[in-house]
Amino acid sequence: MTDRFYSELQSLAHRVRNESKRLSSELSRVDRIISGIYHEIEGCRFDVVSGYRLAKRLQDVLKERREIKREIAKLSPVRRVLSDDNLKLTQSQYAKACEK
Repeated sequence: MTDRFYSELQSLAHRVRNESKRLSSELSRVDRIISGIYHEIEGCRFDVVSGYRLAKRLQDVLKERREIKREIAKLSPVRRVLSDDNLKLTQSQYAKACEK
């Protein structure tokens, strides 16, 4: 039974790391889109309609970015608990307990 708990803990840590990497990649992707919109705004002349479209597109992407940041913030405490240092300590303690 305890072997299964330890295995599940390692699996969870792996999934959390993967999700953290995925969110970080998503944040980078959205930041590149935002930068592109800023460059588009900076480099062109636009009328009311195209200005509205640019602003709306920027607003939508910023909302997406905010949601990604929110998910990163929610995942952060779990990442800290399942950090490599904590897992190494847990692994060491688990190994010692298995020797007894």
